[in-house]
Amino acid sequence: MLFDGEPMRFGTDFGGVIVRNGGQTEEDTVLNRRNGEEILLPGVLDALRRITEWCDGRVWIVSKARPRTQALTLAWMQSVDFHKRTGVPADHVLFCLKREEKAGLCRQHAITHFVDDRAHVMEILRDTVPRLYHFGEADPPEGCPSWARHVTGWADVLRELQAGQPERV
Repeated sequence: MLFDGEPMRFGTDFGGVIVRNGGQTEEDTVLNRRNGEEILLPGVLDALRRITEWCDGRVWIVSKARPRTQALTLAWMQSVDFHKRTGVPADHVLFCLKREEKAGLCRQHAITHFVDDRAHVMEILRDTVPRLYHFGEADPPEGCPSWARHVTGWADVLRELQAGQPERV
C-alpha cells in the first residue's frame, strides 16, 4: 500500500487501541488482572494482519509503558500468539516512558499513519506523522482535533486506509 508514492508505514498504540484499558491509572491496561482474548478490541487481530500484509511488514506498536507494563505486554502478546496471528514482527514493538517520546520513535521509523486513543498524543505526533487516527467509541471522541480522523473501531481504520488507494485492498 502506498502513501504519497512511498510504501505506507503504519503505527499504533497498544492500550485502548489493541486491548481494553483497565481504567485504574493513566498507564495500566487490564494485563495485570486478566490475560488472553477477552481484552482484545473487536476485529483488531484480523485488521492488523491485513494491514501488515498491505504494508509488507512495515507495522509498529508504539506504546508508553513502564518496565513492569512492558513485560506484561510482551508476555500477553506471547500468550495469544500475537505476532504469528498479526504478522507484526516482534522487534516492531517499541516502548517509551513518556508519551512525548512517541514522536521520536515514529520519526525514527518514518511512520506515515498512526492510531491512538488519546487526543494529547495526536498533538504530540501532529508534525511527525502525516495521517493520524483518533480511536474512540464516542462520535467523535472528546478532544479529537479537526485535522485528525476519528475512527470508532478497527473496521473504520481499514476503511480509512483503503480510501484513496488506486487498486488492491
